[in-house]
Amino acid sequence: MMRARESEGLQPMNGQQKPAQQAKQLDREIRAKAKILREGWTELGALLARMKERHLWQYLPGKKYKSFEEYATAALGKAISRSRGCELVAAYMLTEGENPIPAQEVRQMGIKRAVEVARLRPEQRSPEIREMATTEPVLVVRNRVQAVLNRELPEDEKKPMLKLLSLNL
Repeated sequence: MMRARESEGLQPMNGQQKPAQQAKQLDREIRAKAKILREGWTELGALLARMKERHLWQYLPGKKYKSFEEYATAALGKAISRSRGCELVAAYMLTEGENPIPAQEVRQMGIKRAVEVARLRPEQRSPEIREMATTEPVLVVRNRVQAVLNRELPEDEKKPMLKLLSLNL
């Protein structure tokens, strides 16, 4: 732990620091890393999207990947699942093309809500839905997006809205 902290440029924690000092120091470090993660996921999504759109993963020397998903799993490691790589691409794609959404707004949505909004066609991404995606829980956003998608489907193809299930113990 000590070496890892020193190699990352973090202050080593020792037993001589009071718990309140240790808590403050760790809180600062955690908040700094969280900020980097929040700001970095749209950039990571952009890089992944470029690799996917141009099929550049097929031209990497060494290992031959059968699919973009296989490449993303290898590149991102086990810490980030294959589905998370696809979610990053979908969220980033909101910032591109017709009716783009600013990257800052997509970051405010978070990955899961941005993925739900990405299910809509660009002209369906109304200001109300975009606002909801930055403030409401994922389930609410998912249901609203599904309601918009259901409007254009025949009755027998409409998907039901989800409800939050809770267990009474």
